[in-house]
Amino acid sequence: MVRRELGGGEVAVVVDVIRASTTIITALRMGAASVIPSSSIREAFKLREIHGDAVLSGERGGVKIKGFHVDNSPTEVSSSDIKGRSLVITTTHGTRLIKAAMERTDKVLVGGLINRAACSKLAYELAEMNGVDVKVVIPRSTIGICIEDLYAAGLILKSLRDLGVGCRGDLAGIAAVMAGVDIEEMRGIIRESTSATIVKGIGHEDDVDYCLKLDEVDLIPASKGLELKAVTL
Repeated sequence: MVRRELGGGEVAVVVDVIRASTTIITALRMGAASVIPSSSIREAFKLREIHGDAVLSGERGGVKIKGFHVDNSPTEVSSSDIKGRSLVITTTHGTRLIKAAMERTDKVLVGGLINRAACSKLAYELAEMNGVDVKVVIPRSTIGICIEDLYAAGLILKSLRDLGVGCRGDLAGIAAVMAGVDIEEMRGIIRESTSATIVKGIGHEDDVDYCLKLDEVDLIPASKGLELKAVTL
């Protein structure tokens, strides 16, 4: 749980590659004013009432939520009418993790493969500026830790190490070893993973390929109060 892994004030990089992180990054890339993570469906509908023209995005068990505008899908979000509007998003694991991190620190970043380099750089800059540590946090779901999240975390940790930021712990060590695997080889492995299989099974194979792009954007969702706003390097 994030509460045990984070201390107050640290830079938290939350990673949920397939698909919450990538959907959030894409929404801001497409011009969304902000992204508002929600822990529950009920809360998401209430947030929509507050932010009247907000787009509702979300899933439970990989399936789009009834009454929502779009799935937790970067490809759906990229073709939606979102420019200048907020996106309220609730997902099975990722948004709960983000909200929990926001309760512990005001320096929360959302990272994925698609923004790996930019996210690593901003995390480093924030840590140096504030004299704090960086923690990369990934979901623990009913199927365990997802291979794509551990791989992305490893690449981010490697980038941080290259910048002079050390990271300790067994999980960090495993992620670091995984980061040594060639991206094309790892894409083939991830495409057969449990999370990718679930997403492909509901007709979103295009999302899987999109989520596995590396360093496609230089935009990082960063916490500002209870919202995520775009920071571009």
